[in-house]
Amino acid sequence: MRIIRPITITDAMITSCSVPETDYAAWNSATAYITGDRVILAHKIWEASAGNTNKSPDTNPGQWFEVSATNRWKAFDKKLLDQTIQAGSIQYVLTPGAMFDSLALLNVLAAEVTVTRTVPVEGEVYDITESLVIVDQVFDWYSYFFEDVETITNVVKINLPPYSTGDVTVTITGGGDVAIGEIVLGMQADIGDTQYSPSIGIVDYSTKTTDTFGNFTILERAYASKLSCAIWMPAAQADYIKRIFERYRATPLVWIGSVDPVSGENIYASMVIYGFYQSFSMIIPGPTEAGYNLEILSLT
Repeated sequence: MRIIRPITITDAMITSCSVPETDYAAWNSATAYITGDRVILAHKIWEASAGNTNKSPDTNPGQWFEVSATNRWKAFDKKLLDQTIQAGSIQYVLTPGAMFDSLALLNVLAAEVTVTRTVPVEGEVYDITESLVIVDQVFDWYSYFFEDVETITNVVKINLPPYSTGDVTVTITGGGDVAIGEIVLGMQADIGDTQYSPSIGIVDYSTKTTDTFGNFTILERAYASKLSCAIWMPAAQADYIKRIFERYRATPLVWIGSVDPVSGENIYASMVIYGFYQSFSMIIPGPTEAGYNLEILSLT
């Protein structure tokens, strides 16, 4: 089990982006707004709930409510299902100015992703292009010709050159609209070995109601992924692991439940969860071994 402890992406860290921030006009203190008008302020979209002039959206909740991040900033808004979307391709060049060795691209809709990590001072370059098309689910000629093309939605790279200088370029491409729910940069940590028989599922927030005649009304809402598993580790790491869980109890992390020990790549995309742990219970059965049970729920 690995975790990625995220860097908070700020304005100054986005060196360039192919997605324009033109969803709506910027808020203007001199404009008289009416109910329903939308504006951009601080990379967020706001909607007027009442007519107003010179009432800044971020400090006047009676006149405005927050709709969402702008399309460009949805990739960093900690809302996994709210995607940055653009036709053909999306590219971000990020210069965090802080140490990172891992990258997670989550809820991706694309055919291909390219990650380039440059470190000018050291002269080191990491460059990889990866197809997201799933080919191992084609079992026969019928599925080859008639089944829908499936793509990988979570891409994790935990072997980037660990430097605090240089930048990283993320490019996703596809034949139509491409999208990404979240980009997470940070430092990884090994928090033990995931044991066999993990439990993977979802929590669906949709509602299904039925009237007295048995007719169903279905309201589709967001859902969250969940992972329950047991982790084993040397007893000497128990205090270190407990400190990590204390420190990040209210911070969403990227949890990578299965990692190939040779390549460092995640094995199952369905065991990549971006969210919080719901429960953590440690046991130390002997002087050399320890373990804990873990339940994780993703952001929506």
